[in-house]
Amino acid sequence: MVKLDPDIVLKHVFHTRFLKCNLISTQKLAIHENCIASYGPNFCIIQDLTLKMQIGAGDLGNGVYYLKNIHGGSIFIAVKKDDSVR
Repeated sequence: MVKLDPDIVLKHVFHTRFLKCNLISTQKLAIHENCIASYGPNFCIIQDLTLKMQIGAGDLGNGVYYLKNIHGGSIFIAVKKDDSVR
């Protein structure tokens, strides 16, 4: 289980104690939380589809998106950018 935010808890995730962050699948996040991920050149935004509210945001760094908790501003997950998609 990975707690991204008080309101967002992902179950059935792969965990390794050797990583300093959580790597997640944006597809699984979208299905589990009924949300959408939108990508810009150096950022991404996670939006709830029902409420139309932003629930996450992140910046690109070292080939991954580091998502921030929009309530507290801390880094909580990283999502790999697929360089083959343009």
